[in-house]
Amino acid sequence: MASLTSGRAFTANSFLTFLKRPEPSVAETALGFRRLHRLVESMPLTTDEFSFAHNWLCSAEQLWEAGDRHAARYQINQVAKKLML
Repeated sequence: MASLTSGRAFTANSFLTFLKRPEPSVAETALGFRRLHRLVESMPLTTDEFSFAHNWLCSAEQLWEAGDRHAARYQINQVAKKLML
């Protein structure tokens, strides 16, 4: 499976797939969250959409760091669905 640092285009789905690995790299996971934040920041969103995405992605990262992987992936998935990423 390709890493997040490979030359492939970054998508929310590729990040979710990466997070399903048994032991994903801490550095690559942090990079994935940063890239997902940048992806959202680059989109023409309403204030409500941006606030939702920003808050849920920050929460997902905190949940991931706390060890709640399923909740973190759920929140990332919801952001991806709402913004059609």
